[in-house]
Amino acid sequence: MREMRCKCGYNKLFSDYNYCPVCRIELRKSELFKECINPECRHILKQDEEICPDCRHSQKVLYKKGDIIKFGEYFINSESKKDKIEWIVLEDMEDSFLLLSKYLLDSMQYNETKYHIDWNSSMIKKEMNETFLNKAFTDKEKEKLKDNGNGRIFCLSEEEVLKYLSKQDRKADLTTYLKNKDEDAIYYWLRDKNLTNNFASVINDDGEIKTMAKIINQNNAIRPAILLSK
Repeated sequence: MREMRCKCGYNKLFSDYNYCPVCRIELRKSELFKECINPECRHILKQDEEICPDCRHSQKVLYKKGDIIKFGEYFINSESKKDKIEWIVLEDMEDSFLLLSKYLLDSMQYNETKYHIDWNSSMIKKEMNETFLNKAFTDKEKEKLKDNGNGRIFCLSEEEVLKYLSKQDRKADLTTYLKNKDEDAIYYWLRDKNLTNNFASVINDDGEIKTMAKIINQNNAIRPAILLSK
C-alpha cells in the first residue's frame, strides 16, 4: 500500500486513513496526494490520478516475479499479535498479481470427513475463504482480492506448482505461531484431489510433490495463494 501526502504536508498517510494524524483533517481522495511512481519525475499528484500529468507515467504499482510484498496480517510470531503477511509474486497477470505466501501460515484438514470430495466442496476451501480470510484481511483489503473460481484464497494446484516453483522454491518454513500450534505440519496441501479415494496431494518438506499422500481428515499446513487486483 503506497504512502500518501496530506495537503498539510505530512507524507506518511495511507489510502485507508480517515484522518491525518498531524492536522486531524478528515481525509477525502481529493485532499490526498502522492509522488509520481516514476523515480525521475516525483511530481506531486492527486491520489486518484492514474496518469501523471507531468511525465504521463502510469501510477499503477508494478511488481515483478520474485518480489516480496506485504499485504494483510496474520499470527506470525505469536498467537496474541498479528504481523504483516509476506507474499512472493509468482506472476504479473493482466489485471492482477498471483501471490503465494512466503511461509506456511496455519494448519487444517482438507475435509472433516473422509469421502469423495473435490476442492470446491471441501472444508479447506470454506475455512480459507471464511475464517482465514476474516482474520487476515480488512474489508478494504478483501476488495483487492479476486476470485478466480477457486475462491479468493486458495491452495496451488500441482500444475501451478510445476509452472511457477522450482523444487527449492517449493520449500517453506513454518511461522513461529504454526510451530507452537502444530509443529508436525511441515507438509502443505495442494488443491488437487483424487476423486476415487480419501487422500489429497501435498508438498513435503523436501519440496517434492506427493500425489495422494495424506488422508484428507489429517491436519497439514496451508500455504495460501491469492490474486491481488492491480
